[in-house]
Amino acid sequence: MRVAAIQMNSGPDVSANLELAGKLLTEAATEGCVLAVLPENFALMPERGKDKARYAEELDHGPIQAFLSETAARNRMWIIGG
Repeated sequence: MRVAAIQMNSGPDVSANLELAGKLLTEAATEGCVLAVLPENFALMPERGKDKARYAEELDHGPIQAFLSETAARNRMWIIGG
């Protein structure tokens, strides 16, 4: 089994972080990986810690969860989002 350990420098822009993660995950899938592990805070590294609460998602609802689900299905891989 091929596994990808994704490294990235996330910032305060969730959309930009998801776009980068998507590119890296697609690249991993192209290389034959069936499992990918994203770093802690891959979707958001806020300038202030308290800003995280603004992006909190309810279970099964939200752009970060949708991104992980859709990307996993599209690339036929398991993704662990830190």
